[in-house]
Amino acid sequence: MHRFQTMPIIPVIAVSLLATIALAQSATPTTKNVGADDAALANPRHPTSRLEAATRLQRVVNVAWENAPLEQVFDQFEEAAGLTITPMWIAEPGTVPARVITKPRPGTTEAPAAQTPVPTPPPPDEELFGLHKDTTITFKANSITLQHALEIVLSQADASVAGLGSTWQISSANTIQVGPRERLNRYVRIETYDVTNLLQVILDNRIANDDWVRAAPKSMFPRNAGFADNRPTADRAEDLRQLIIASCEPDAWRENGGDSTITWSLASRCMVVRAPDYVHRTIDGYRDDPAAPTDILQPPKPQRTTKPAPTTKPATPAGS
Repeated sequence: MHRFQTMPIIPVIAVSLLATIALAQSATPTTKNVGADDAALANPRHPTSRLEAATRLQRVVNVAWENAPLEQVFDQFEEAAGLTITPMWIAEPGTVPARVITKPRPGTTEAPAAQTPVPTPPPPDEELFGLHKDTTITFKANSITLQHALEIVLSQADASVAGLGSTWQISSANTIQVGPRERLNRYVRIETYDVTNLLQVILDNRIANDDWVRAAPKSMFPRNAGFADNRPTADRAEDLRQLIIASCEPDAWRENGGDSTITWSLASRCMVVRAPDYVHRTIDGYRDDPAAPTDILQPPKPQRTTKPAPTTKPATPAGS
């Protein structure tokens, strides 16, 4: 599967850079003179594509944390990866300034400066779901990629996080967003995946049953003599769509209570996916696409912590 009108997937090349991240000492990035071939080093915190950001996460490091605060761990990740990390912190009661809007008093013509401020609370997802800065991390490993280390750190941080758990994704600004999936779901983009090659009918002479096919010269059917799957294309496309829903972040899809959508387009033979980056990553990874779409920030929706129990229709008595 590949995105529509893009080059074939470019493999992510691991960078054999050995760094050390320790609780008492942050990793120090290597510096050298910037030449024509080193433009990326001129602005180390701003990679030019999602692929470049993902490549930096493949750097090999040694890590050693002992009861390190999560906020400090992320700071050290930034230094080692040369990336900007944006954590989705939880809004602790009384610690986040209330958003303020102004409304005129009924029946008055007061100037805006004299209107009564009306405080509004943070969005509900910031109060219910988020990482805690003071969560402690204890973890030690040698020769591990930054991506693997980040995922282990997030799994430890999940002990104090409600909801669907935490993960990471790369924003349209090529920064690393980390936090609960409920928060990351607000940053969505639309991608079109060309799946023509996955829907081609595979012909196989081992399952041919027609006498005329078996009697025909092999040169007429050099590779195939019968259809392996002769169902309509739309049916095979629906099977593929359901496979993606079942295997790529299942809880994120609308069919399972999430917000992400995937639609089959018969005209273009493409799957149109509207989802956050961490869902797109499970479908097709990252590629060097300078025309990558920008994330769409959608307003948070009221969160539900549990799925409602399925309702069953009462049986109709026989003879009624």
